[in-house]
Amino acid sequence: HLEGGAAAVAGGDPRAVALAVEGLGCAAAAAGRYPIAARLLGAAAAARAAVGAPLPAGERGDVERAERAVRAALGAPALAAGLAAGAELSLTEALAEERAGVS
Repeated sequence: HLEGGAAAVAGGDPRAVALAVEGLGCAAAAAGRYPIAARLLGAAAAARAAVGAPLPAGERGDVERAERAVRAALGAPALAAGLAAGAELSLTEALAEERAGVS
């Protein structure tokens, strides 16, 4: 996903970058890295909203599953805070956090 994110950034398509960041968020949730998962998902959602590109139906289930995992592990307030913190990040910043191993 990191390579896909870098390629998407190079290609300049914010929808492709958002998809890569969502994939990273889902992978982070599956690995039990819940705080970064929430921030990545928040960054992707904000980027999609900014360009008017809703989450594709085929990806919705994965994102919702990741959000449920974060909510179950950390609680709804922590999920909301993580999504909000991620919404303040650019997609490039979100990718940089993941690359740096921020949890």
